[in-house]
This record gives sequence, C-alpha cells and structure tokens, in this order.
Amino acid sequence: MTRMYETADEKRICEIAIQVQDACNIGGVLNSYWSIVCRIRELHGWEYQLYSHPAVILFHDKLEDMLGVPIAERTHDYYSAYSRCKDIAGGMA
Repeated sequence: MTRMYETADEKRICEIAIQVQDACNIGGVLNSYWSIVCRIRELHGWEYQLYSHPAVILFHDKLEDMLGVPIAERTHDYYSAYSRCKDIAGGMA
C-alpha cells in the first residue's frame, strides 16, 4: 500500500500544507510534517533550502500556533508562504 505522501508532487504538498492549518491534533501534524519533509527532500535533494519551502513554513507556523508561540514571536512570513502555496495548489482556498 502506498502512502499518499510517497507520490505527492509540489501541488499536493501545498494542498496538504493548506489543509493542515485547520488541524487540532499535534501528533497528526507532526506525522504529516515528517512525511512532507521527506518527500520534499526526495523531489529536491538534500542541498535544497528546506526551510524556505512555503509548505514547510506553513507547517512550522501551525506547530508554533499549537504550542502557544505568540504571533509576534514567529520568525517567518506566514502570509507570503500561504499565498505561494495557494498559487502552487491552483488557487485552493
């Protein structure tokens, strides 16, 4: 049986990152995060700047939110990453 992340392309990765913004289970978010990171590494190689990928930024923001990190203390641009993911995902809301 193939897991959905094993065949995910950039579009699907960004769709998942957008969908996870509504999640409430930190264990599920962490599991999805790990799968997405592994898939991005497969697609782009180990030299890729992983933490600049918009889907990774969305996952980081969600995890920080779930851990109670105040918005003012977050170090990434959520809105830019969300917009980039939405564009890659084909305008998904």
